[in-house]
Amino acid sequence: MKSKIALMGIWVLFLSVAIVNAQEGKPKSGDANQPFDAIKKAVEDYAVAYNAHDAKAIANLFAPDAELVDTSGTVFQGQDVIRQEYEAFFNAHPDASLTINVESVRMVGPSVAVEEGRTASVLAEGETPSLSRYVAVYSKIDDAWVLASVRDEKLEPEPGQHLEQLNWLIGQWIEESDDSRMEIECYWDESGSYLIRDFKISIEGLLASSGTERIGWDPLNRQIRSWLFDSSGGHIEATWIPGDGFWTATARGYRADGQAISAIYRMTPLRDDAYHMAATNRRAGDEGLGDFEMTIVRQPPAPGEVPPLDESPAESAPAESNKE
Repeated sequence: MKSKIALMGIWVLFLSVAIVNAQEGKPKSGDANQPFDAIKKAVEDYAVAYNAHDAKAIANLFAPDAELVDTSGTVFQGQDVIRQEYEAFFNAHPDASLTINVESVRMVGPSVAVEEGRTASVLAEGETPSLSRYVAVYSKIDDAWVLASVRDEKLEPEPGQHLEQLNWLIGQWIEESDDSRMEIECYWDESGSYLIRDFKISIEGLLASSGTERIGWDPLNRQIRSWLFDSSGGHIEATWIPGDGFWTATARGYRADGQAISAIYRMTPLRDDAYHMAATNRRAGDEGLGDFEMTIVRQPPAPGEVPPLDESPAESAPAESNKE
């Protein structure tokens, strides 16, 4: 059974080490009657325990009867349950990492403090972060400040955050053969919510086709999707699925005459300046089309586009003295 902790961003609530710097009326450091130094210490202890995947050390930061509530409303009660869930979580996600933005810590009584903030957790490298907002209540028990209650609310990432996995597409690209040339330019739209790819294909020096593709996040199906429109009046929709070091785009659409078309594209980044694309299962109506593959490389700048030096060689070289 999947650990409920994997669904919660609340577990990253301790990472900030500056939780009270912006707090108006922050008490003097060393005042044993105030919780701020103790909470700061809990932040540091949690960071060490989490990075070491030490579930027991994390559970010890909670009160014996502490309550945690995840985004689905599931309640975890007591240190033992918290420890068991962390153990399951770390076993299932050995590469998990996290960040935290603590927004406030305030006193609401002589022995109660409330911390609020936002978290971002990643279960594995390259995955989209899971965002959440949390409220944590600290209680003073026998001169120690421990977590008594934590509640988490899931936050949806901004649309563009889902697309950061495709940052390797950004730039100007080219693929050339003996008689054809394809040029692609990929960039963020002004809102930062979509990636846009403009393309044009020339055959024997004449423009044969051009168009624009918009890549965005589908919040209903929780997938990356794209919509392409070409200069002949056709359009294609595709669903993008990540693989192990590659992306697969399953595409379906129509030509301007209404004929259905489909294909599966597999794109594999090779290095910063090249990626491989293979097209399979290509069909136009009932007719099967041939597969193809190509390597697409970054387009080098034209001679006139090379950024100038801060100083020309003539300006930066010392002038020779006239000895005549």
